[in-house]
Amino acid sequence: MAYSNAYFQALEVLILMDITSKKHEGGFLSTKLIAASLGLPQASAAKILAKLKSANLITAKEGSHGGMALEKMLSEITMLDVLNAIEAGNSLFKTQNSMKIKGEVVDRINTSIKNELSKTELIMKDSLKSKTLKDLLKDYDEDIFCNENVTLEGEEKFQL
Repeated sequence: MAYSNAYFQALEVLILMDITSKKHEGGFLSTKLIAASLGLPQASAAKILAKLKSANLITAKEGSHGGMALEKMLSEITMLDVLNAIEAGNSLFKTQNSMKIKGEVVDRINTSIKNELSKTELIMKDSLKSKTLKDLLKDYDEDIFCNENVTLEGEEKFQL
C-alpha cells in the first residue's frame, strides 16, 4: 500500500482545528502547536498544512494571533477531499512488473491484476466520498472534547 501516514495526520489536524474553534473563537492554531500535537517535526506538519491550504480546506492568518483554521465546516469536508489534498496523483497500490518471464499471457495477467487493483481503489474512494469528517465524530459528545484538559508530552496542560 502506498498512501502515506500524512493522510491520517491531516484528518487529525482538521478535527483538532474544529474542536479548538468551538472552544476558542476563530480556532487559529500555530504550526508549532499542530506539530507538537501530532508529535511531528514542524517541517512535516508544515507540508501537510500547505497541502490542506492548497485544497482550500484550511485558511492561514498571519500575525501574533495567526495560524491555521478550517475554511469549511467538518460536515462539508469528505474523507476523499482530504485524501485528494494529501495524496494527489498517488495510487493506493504501486504496480510494477518485476517478473523475469515475458510474454502475452504474463502481460494479460499483469493487466488483470492492475485492473482489479484500480477497481478496488475506486470502490474505496467512493466510500470515502460518502463520509464527512463530521461523521467520524458522530459517537462523541462535543462538550467532552471542549472541556477536556490535554497534555503534550513534556509540556504544560492546556485547555482545548
